[in-house]
Amino acid sequence: EKQKGYFVYAWADVASSIDRLRIMTYDYSVAKPGPIGPISWTEKTLKYAVSIMSPSKVYIGLPGYGRDWITSVKGKCPVSAPPGLKGGAKAATFKTSYALTKAAIDKATPVFDEKFSEATYNYTQSYNGLSASGASTACTVNRTVWYQNAKSYADQMALVAKYRLGGAAIWTLGMEENAATLEIRNAALAIAPDPVINTMTLEGVNEGSTYYG
Repeated sequence: EKQKGYFVYAWADVASSIDRLRIMTYDYSVAKPGPIGPISWTEKTLKYAVSIMSPSKVYIGLPGYGRDWITSVKGKCPVSAPPGLKGGAKAATFKTSYALTKAAIDKATPVFDEKFSEATYNYTQSYNGLSASGASTACTVNRTVWYQNAKSYADQMALVAKYRLGGAAIWTLGMEENAATLEIRNAALAIAPDPVINTMTLEGVNEGSTYYG
């Protein structure tokens, strides 16, 4: 269905002329903290796509990155602190293969949000030092992290099977954690037993063959 701000995505107009539609079902939250690609939003997008074109053309997009937002800063940060520490600053990004290591460094325990099918956590950073004038100063930076883990990938790959999509595309291949890659493989193997029937003619002899991919 048409939505405000999405008029440039003329899927219905190009459906008959394209071979594949790789949908960016990520970047849902950019300026403000939130899920990278909530599962309900992703499914709503896929349902619309398959309503106007063959599901075999449609590919779900999987993000191999997470985001880390600054939600607030209390106090005045010293000059020795990293630059750009202010609420509403552009979020930092990280590879999801690094997510668990990052959480350990941040001294946080990620929780899985079932509603959005993503992992998230909050943490704080403290900085002590001197101001530009040489006075002692300190600040506390509050941050929020969201990213997709192996469970997120499993839930999204279930949509590939549910709507019999062409497959999945990752931004970017190799950024995801190994467990997430395994979920993609497991989903593919579960779907693969569907038989593909092919008939070919070789040297005037008609041979029917069944291949199991």
